[in-house]
Amino acid sequence: MEISKQAFIEAYNAYPPNAFTKFAFKYFSGETSKSDKWLMNIFVGILVLLFLFGFIGTIMNWDSAIIKSLTYGFFAILAILVPSLFVAVFMNNWRIRKIRKKLGGISKSDYNFLSDKYLLSTH
Repeated sequence: MEISKQAFIEAYNAYPPNAFTKFAFKYFSGETSKSDKWLMNIFVGILVLLFLFGFIGTIMNWDSAIIKSLTYGFFAILAILVPSLFVAVFMNNWRIRKIRKKLGGISKSDYNFLSDKYLLSTH
């Protein structure tokens, strides 16, 4: 596997990530920077609070309408967030597959090696 930096960068730039993929990976990935974790922290905080209030409400035998509204809120956030992030991961994997194909059908491990070698050295 002998792919030059220029060839890799050209293939990489031929298939840039779309705005939704950039957004999802910027705010919700495992490698999100500390300055960008605020949005993920808000979602996690809301989910934790909804869960805790629903849990406590069930134990304390609160009105069922309150518990239902907490449960539906929890479900609604998860129902929107989880599929959206799966779509972002799928779109990114599809983009990487196109880049790998353009580079002569290289393997995913070869792509990762070249990505680490050429992209990390430029940042």
